[in-house]
Amino acid sequence: MAKFKFSLETVLKVDKLRKKQVKTEFARAQEYLARQHKVLSDMHEEMSLIAADMTSMAIKGATVNSIKMYADYTQVLRQRIRQQEQIVKRAEKQVEEIMERLVSLMKKTNVLSQLKEKQYRDYIAELEKKQQKAIDEFTGFKLFQQGGALDGQAE
Repeated sequence: MAKFKFSLETVLKVDKLRKKQVKTEFARAQEYLARQHKVLSDMHEEMSLIAADMTSMAIKGATVNSIKMYADYTQVLRQRIRQQEQIVKRAEKQVEEIMERLVSLMKKTNVLSQLKEKQYRDYIAELEKKQQKAIDEFTGFKLFQQGGALDGQAE
């Protein structure tokens, strides 16, 4: 009997390769997202420090000019924080999209792998059936050659 050949083997191999590539892409997207979250966190921390400095300066009696300078800087920082929040949202969306592609590919490769396993089990069962048939035919031929001597009949 011919060697087992899964008809969708090429598709399975391509999908496994794609899955590996998408996993790498997913890991990179997660790393990028983590870095962007860190940048945003650092910006929030800087804003808190500036607010504390402004409060401290106001208590100590700072000049109007220095308070205005801090206020202008906080306004710029707030704008940068809003921009960074948009970057984080886009990065999160990218991670979600890649994750959806990865899940889809994983499902597809699992289905193909299960189909391959089922076809292989069917192939083995068919092979065993043919081997058993050959054994039965051989046994029947031997009995025929002996002319039924096993049944107590002699020619």
